Amino acid sequence: PLDRLGVYLALVSVGAAGLAVAAGRLADAIGAVPALLSAAGVMTAASVLMTLSGRSEPLVGLAALLLGATQAANPVVASAVERIIPPARAAQGYATYQVAFALGFGAGGTVAGFLYEADPLLPFIASAALALPVAAIVAAVLSRANAPLVAELS
Repeated sequence: PLDRLGVYLALVSVGAAGLAVAAGRLADAIGAVPALLSAAGVMTAASVLMTLSGRSEPLVGLAALLLGATQAANPVVASAVERIIPPARAAQGYATYQVAFALGFGAGGTVAGFLYEADPLLPFIASAALALPVAAIVAAVLSRANAPLVAELS
């Protein structure tokens, strides 16, 4: 219901804050790739839960909290940028990351709006279908970029 929309948005924000801290700790403990894939897994689970909730408010609330995972990987990826970009090009690396994030955020919202017009659950189905494959691609890029760095440090 629209009268509770603010509550659901607040739950997404609280989830984003908590899951970002968890993803950062996980990245520090075992690496950026497992943290990124974990955040994508939580987001996939949240999207599936939202799709299957039958609009049950407790399930929608839990799904909203878990949808904070959409933001949880940002600090992990930003810290990976610092490690894989040469210091002389760090500003350009961060700018490129920010542009990619902003374009994805804007395009994602636009596409979600069109999908919602067809069926209110389609944005969540699309998120569930795309989260893990996209995270796997980013993880592969991070792994490949970190491999020379690890070899250099050895």
